[in-house]
Amino acid sequence: MSDLKRQREGFKERFYVEALREKKENLEAIKTFTGTEHGEWLAGYLREDAWADDEAGVTRVYLVRDASTNEIAAYFGLKAGLLYSLKLPEYRGLTKAEKELLDICEDALQNDAEDSIPYIMEYFEREQDVDLERVKKAYQGLKYHLDRIAKDPDPTSAQYVAATSPGIVLTHWCRNEAYEDTRQQDNISLGFGIFWEIIVELVLQISKLLGAQYLYLFAADNTPAEPEPFDSNFCESDEESQPVYKLVDYYMHALRFEPLHDLYVLKPAYDFKCHSMIQPISALRQNRIEAWQALIQSAEKTKTYGEEK
Repeated sequence: MSDLKRQREGFKERFYVEALREKKENLEAIKTFTGTEHGEWLAGYLREDAWADDEAGVTRVYLVRDASTNEIAAYFGLKAGLLYSLKLPEYRGLTKAEKELLDICEDALQNDAEDSIPYIMEYFEREQDVDLERVKKAYQGLKYHLDRIAKDPDPTSAQYVAATSPGIVLTHWCRNEAYEDTRQQDNISLGFGIFWEIIVELVLQISKLLGAQYLYLFAADNTPAEPEPFDSNFCESDEESQPVYKLVDYYMHALRFEPLHDLYVLKPAYDFKCHSMIQPISALRQNRIEAWQALIQSAEKTKTYGEEK
């Protein structure tokens, strides 16, 4: 058995996941869930609000339990999300100068100055970095889009965007500070294993039943990570360590998330101080393999370095 498969299988045997309201006893069990100074607000959500939110369909909450002791090791929440783009797909392939031209044309359309657009096009035709035919094609798509908005039979109930993309939001994610992982395997942190082998697996199952293109989350920008990214505490910092990486770096390096580009999310007040991060659900399987491989390679380098010393 390869190191990759052995490590993944070993982690999956140690933990299992269950829905929060799967058992009535869980209402009592979560009362002892605790977090560190930086993660206590997440622990407080589980103890005080998660049950009601889950019952109302606001967020689906899951407990991660130790397979041997049934202790709650962590919890996380998932819910349906929506991302949107303010620009049509044709806009993304344009040069900077072409985008500038299209923006000017859009302003003219919205200010009832469509007659000026041929003159605007003629002026920009002299620019070296402008393919006028490509801009004209994008303009036609833009004009069609704005015409459809103008003909919406119920304009007061809608916020217009160029395109939307369905997603799944990882709303909460926290380790139980009271849980001691006595069987920690090699260099696999609890957060790393839970994300790739439990959360991702559940997201992939959901995406088979529900249209979903992206998995995204809001990372607290004031939360540092541990010295080694794969050893990072995934929702709070360890006060005894010297922080080197911020949480957002950990999500990028170990969990393969990226900052949003060309897409926007609706961010609730609850997450105003957090960074929006995303990855395509279609890339999760490959990202999982690469993340495990990087972890194993990092562990081997550390071992070799220790032996040389």
